[in-house]
Formats: sequence, C-alpha cells, structure tokens
Amino acid sequence: MSSYEVQPIDGFDFAKLWDIAKNIKKANPDDERLFFPIGPDGLPDRSRTLLTKAACISSNTKGDNFAYYKVSETLDFVLLWKVPLIQLLAQMQRPPLGFGAGLFTMTHLIGDPIDTIWSLSFKLWRCTCQANDWIRLQGEEDWEIFTLIVTSYDEWGEGDRVQTLLSKALKEAEGQDGNDERPILEADATPLKDHRSPKLSGADIVRKACREAALLLAADRATQSIPVSVASLAFIGAIVGAFVKSNNVAPKMSDAVTPHFIAFTVLYFWILPAVVLSAAIGVSQAESAIPEILRRFRNEVASVGDCADLPQEQNLDITTRITSGGIYCWQRGKWNNKRATAFLGCFALLVVASGVGVSSFMSYSAPPVGLGCRTMTSMLFLATWVSSAIYTSALDRSNLGPISTYWGIFAKDLLLTLFIIGENVASHLGMFNRCNCWTNFGNGPLAFALETGVLDDIRRKIHITTKGGVGQWPGAVLGLFFLELLLLVIVAILSWRGISVFLYDADKVMSKPTSKWWRPRHWKPQPNKAGLKKSPTDMKERGQYESVDKSSVSKQSGSQSRQSAGHNQDIAPSS
Repeated sequence: MSSYEVQPIDGFDFAKLWDIAKNIKKANPDDERLFFPIGPDGLPDRSRTLLTKAACISSNTKGDNFAYYKVSETLDFVLLWKVPLIQLLAQMQRPPLGFGAGLFTMTHLIGDPIDTIWSLSFKLWRCTCQANDWIRLQGEEDWEIFTLIVTSYDEWGEGDRVQTLLSKALKEAEGQDGNDERPILEADATPLKDHRSPKLSGADIVRKACREAALLLAADRATQSIPVSVASLAFIGAIVGAFVKSNNVAPKMSDAVTPHFIAFTVLYFWILPAVVLSAAIGVSQAESAIPEILRRFRNEVASVGDCADLPQEQNLDITTRITSGGIYCWQRGKWNNKRATAFLGCFALLVVASGVGVSSFMSYSAPPVGLGCRTMTSMLFLATWVSSAIYTSALDRSNLGPISTYWGIFAKDLLLTLFIIGENVASHLGMFNRCNCWTNFGNGPLAFALETGVLDDIRRKIHITTKGGVGQWPGAVLGLFFLELLLLVIVAILSWRGISVFLYDADKVMSKPTSKWWRPRHWKPQPNKAGLKKSPTDMKERGQYESVDKSSVSKQSGSQSRQSAGHNQDIAPSS
C-alpha cells in the first residue's frame, strides 16, 4: 500500500500537522508514522489518528524548534488566568520602609514563597504568644493594648525585653500603691476645681500611656481586609468562569493547551493564603509613625520603674528595623523556637507543595498522558522554592551580620523572580509548543485536540459536571482551594489572639471607658463655651471634674479650701 508523501511545513503548527496526519491515515491506515495507543483490550487502537514524534519532526522544516502561539490565544489565556492572579499579587502588604524594602517584599514572595508564608504565620503566632504571656503575668484586662505595643517594639527585635520591662514596672508600681499618699476622691466629695490633674501612681501612668500609644498604633496600622477580600473573590470567580467558558466554547485546536495554561496558574495558588496572612497583619502607613509613637510612649513612662531602659529614639533606626523584623515576610527570629518553627515550616511547605502537586497532576493527565516538559517544569519550580527556603534559613542561622544576610537573600530572591517571570513569559509565548514536549519526549503520540479520542478525554476531565460528578481538573482545583482554606483556618485558630491584636480597631480604644486606674469616680465632663461636652481626652490633663450628686457635698474647712484652691475660692454647701 502506498504512503502519503508529506510536504514539510514551516515550523510547528497543530492545524497543518492535523491535516498531514489525516492524509497519512487515509493513504495507509497502518503507516509507521502513525501512533497507535493501547486500547482497553490490550491491543493497539488503530482507529486513532495520531502522529509519532519522528513524524512530527520530519513534517516541518524547523524540526524540534518551538513555534510561537497565536497572539489572540496568548492574550485570551493571559486575560483569563494571569490578570486576576496579578491583581491578587498586588494586594500583598508592603512595609513603608522605602522602595528597597517594598521590592524585597515582592521578590521574596515570588522567589521564596515558603519562607514568606512561614514568616507571616510566625509573626501571627509570636504575637499570640506575647499576648498569652501578658495575660499570664497581668491578667486579661487590656491585653490587646499592651500586646500591640510589645509587638510594635518587636520590629526592632526588642519585643521580649520591652514586655519584661513593662510587666516588671507595673508589678513594682502596683506594689507601692498602698504607700501612695496621693489624695483620694471619696464618693461623697466634690473634686476641687483648681484645674490641676490628680496625682497618678506609677501603674496609672504606665496604663494611661499604653492606652494612648495603642490608640495611635491601631489608627496607624492598615490591614486592607476589604480590598484583599474583593481581589480573592475575583480570583476565585475568574477560575470558575474559565472552567465554564472552556466547557461552553466549540472544540478547537487550542483546547490541547488549555489544561496546561490552567496548570501553570494553579502553580501559584499559594499567593492566596500569603496575601490573606499579610492582610491580617497589616502594615504601618508611614515610616516614621511607629518610631514617633514609641518615642512619646517612652518619654511618658520613663519615670516609672525600669522603663527608662526602653529603647531610645536612636535605637529605633530603619536599618535595624528592616533586618530585625520590620519586614513581616522575612522573620529571622523564627529560629528562636524550633518546635513552632518546624510546625509553621511544614504548614508553609504544604501550602506551596499542594499547588505544585495539582499543577503537575493536570499537566501529567493532559493528553498525551505521561511525564512531559510541563510536568517536569512544575516539579522544577517546587525544587527551586524548597532550595530557596533552605538557602534563606541557612543565612538566617549563619554568623553573617544582619545587613549581609539581608543583601544575600535579596540578591537570591531577585534572581529567582527574574527567572520565574522569564519562564512564565516564555511558556506563554510558545516555549513548550514543539514536537518533543507535545509527545512527552517521544513516549506518547502527538495528540490533536480535534481527534475524537483526545477531545473526549479533555472534555471529560475539564467538565464542571459529568455523570460521575465534577471533572478531574476542576475537582482537583476545588480540593486545593478547600485544603488551603482549611490550613488558613487552622492557623487562625492557633493565632487568634495575634489576629485580634493586629485587627484591633482604634475606634474600640476611643469608645472604651477611660481606664479606672486613673479616672476619679463620679467624673462628668463640663460643657465648654460652645455648649459641647469635652471628651475625657480633652479634659484628662486639666482635672475639670464635677460631682454627679451635689446634694451630698459637705462644706470643707477653711484651711483645706485655701490649701486646695489656692485662689481664696470659697466652697459653699449645696442648698
């Protein structure tokens, strides 16, 4: 039987190779250039129209060189899959520590996602531990306020020392309250209107200063919960819409590459939990905000106990802040607790590896089924990210200085980010659009999307609903989403106190009644000239108090009146 003489085409082209395969099949159904996969009965299925790798290479003038995808197809997949991913990536919280720190955050996210998720979850866990320690030492009252101050000092690596100093100062000051001879306002006494604040004990000074500092810190911290939620929902909606669109369009030759484009998007699903964690922590809105708040806080409490040993202004420099904890996605201190570090490291590895696993599964199960270029590339990414995390951990635990460690990690992340971006651009242009990749290095056939068996296989696996339930690919993506959601819930449960601290609302501090440790009883604001009541914040330094029940006021002695008022002010009894 005669065979079809192929006229070589100019480069790899699915449509033209499909015509060649049909002509070869028509001329000689048993042509050796055709690939016959093994059927269910264990025999070669000669009804299929598939080409071998050798036939693919010999049928075009450029051999095994890749060919660019059509621009319309590339743009379609980029808009459908990559744009929502980029929008979600842009929601990553970046510290206001200059352009370099922001660039470090983004490159560390892309070049080392394991350490990024590891560090973010550690930041929440550490804040939770600080809150638990404070509750154990001082009780549950206002624990969020004190923990917010301690975790702010933690950006310079001073959190533990500050917590020890504040706790010790409060204990010592409260122990001296019994010997405090400051005037006490009785329930039936009218505070004297001498416009002087009542004397505060050391404990009162610390708690009052902590409340004011916490108010400013809470107002300064931006968590961006709503934008991240909207971007996350848009990303999930885009994935569902992409699967629906893939099921409703008419069969076309580009359907063969659809599962691979989806797989390369699923590869970066770890961006979703990373961005959610960063949104829960938030960032300061200005570089100088936290240092200025802490400077004022120290000045207010310096006279109490050992609070003068709190970090001074010159110690709150930006270099120390960047290298000691100010960049939340890179926490060198996570190695101080090996048990927690191991657990959180496994959590981060599972988040990243699960996305790579689903991506590899989709590429492996796409026709022709088997280990090919795209599956190996996904595995290469996982190996790269694991190696990157190991390198970062080695530098964090080395004897290098903090600045050298920072630049070493920065250089590594920048190179890996450029590599990953370059690989994504190359894959979308057509790096894998070649005979060797489409035949799994010759171990499978050149599978045409319009060939009956291949089309049925793709439709069965990508379908949203089939007779057996959800298709393999959307089912795997759905399972990945719920797995990452479950992991986030577990971290949230273990670190709920830390999340409460970072999401602490400034309005909650303002609306909370003034601290009972320094506010005299029966306090009532006096109206100002405009007829408006003054808030406790406006009046706390002036001592403008007024009795609620004036009928219970007794006349003070003349000597006490002259000593207290200082202006020969007579105190008359109520009528």
